Order: sequence, then C-alpha cells, then structure tokens
Amino acid sequence: IVSTWCVFITEEVGAEESAEEIAVAPVSEIAGATDETITIDPNNPESIPIPKLLNSYVICEKGILTSQEAFEEVASHSKEEILLEAPTIKDMGDRFLSSLSKIKSRVIIEEFDLEDISYVLLLSSLIKKGVEIKTLASVESFNLIGDTSHALLISNSIDEDDFEYGAVYDDVESVENIKELFESSWKIAKDLDINAIVENN
Repeated sequence: IVSTWCVFITEEVGAEESAEEIAVAPVSEIAGATDETITIDPNNPESIPIPKLLNSYVICEKGILTSQEAFEEVASHSKEEILLEAPTIKDMGDRFLSSLSKIKSRVIIEEFDLEDISYVLLLSSLIKKGVEIKTLASVESFNLIGDTSHALLISNSIDEDDFEYGAVYDDVESVENIKELFESSWKIAKDLDINAIVENN
C-alpha cells in the first residue's frame, strides 16, 4: 500500500533564480575545493546548467515540495539509520548531506570519474565522518530509506525534459521491501576506499 503518492515535475526556472541555486552548491563548503566558476554568456542565460534535483518539484499531501525538501523530509524521520542508493549525490543539499553524518548511514552511488575533484572531496568528507559508501557500475533510481518508517523512490529519467515520478512510502511492509532491495545492491556493491581516492588525486 502506498500511503502518499508524489509526482516529480521538471520545470524551467528563470536565470536569476538558477544562478542563486548554483551559488550554494554543497561542495563550496568543503575546504580545499578547487575553483569551478561557471562562465555564463549574458546573451544566453538559459545555458546555465541546472542539476535536475534542483529543478524538480514534488506534489504530495503536504503540498508542493522540491525534491531536496522531500529528501530532507524522509531524513528528518530517521533516528537510527539512513540508506541511500543514487546515481550521484553531488547535487544534494547541505542539510540532507549533513544528516547523513549524524546517524549511521550507508550510501550506494554510481561509479564516477576520480578526476572530479570536488566530488572526490565531498565523498572523502562524508567517509571521514563515518558514512559508509559503496559503488555500482550503474544506478537507475534514487532510493532513500529512513529507519523502517519512511522511504522515497524517484525514477532517474535519461531525458532531461521527461517527467520524473516518485512515491513516498510510510507503511512498514513497503519500507521493508524497499530496504531488502537496497540490501541486495549493498551485497554486490564495491567498497569505496578513501585512501585509494586520496592517492589517485
């Protein structure tokens, strides 16, 4: 039984709002991060790259939430453990990423380019704070589980213009089933060694 259905909608936002979102990217908080200033053509403001997670909204019982807020909502109900499977976590908000280090957290992400210094720094910071991170060759969706009380699933659309659909579950049976899927992925995922990351950079 799905207790709360949510629809993820990708919308266009104005250039001014977009620039403001980019200015607060999580990696900017990390000491030692390299300068990755984006050059913007004033004659073509629509060219600003907007991460999909910053450009989608969730319609559910609580009203309209951004996908970032949906992640934070599930994390807020987590008292013992957070489980996350996602293609990437580089575009997730500071508040959610901070919640990962406050309680036991296990994360599965897609294999990434070790030359992406800002992402390496972000992952290294989380690992140093006790977050367990593993990788898979491919991750097709965003799955977030908070204890046995809440779970959030989001499809990862390949086409940037497609709608993304997701659901929030808060019944124990559904959450347990989603958790079992995570545990199956965790068993075959590869450990992410922080020492290996540092040595390669």
